[in-house]
Amino acid sequence: MPLIERKNMVDLEENLSLSKQCILLNINRNSFYFSPKGEGSENLSLM
Repeated sequence: MPLIERKNMVDLEENLSLSKQCILLNINRNSFYFSPKGEGSENLSLM
């Protein structure tokens, strides 16, 4: 199952802690909180 689908399965209001949910879904907690940044304006202008 892709990472995005597993991240969407995490329920923050569940009785099971976030840490345990991440372990069960084989997700690193850092990747759960990570949100990718877009390209900077300088890079976009070079493209």
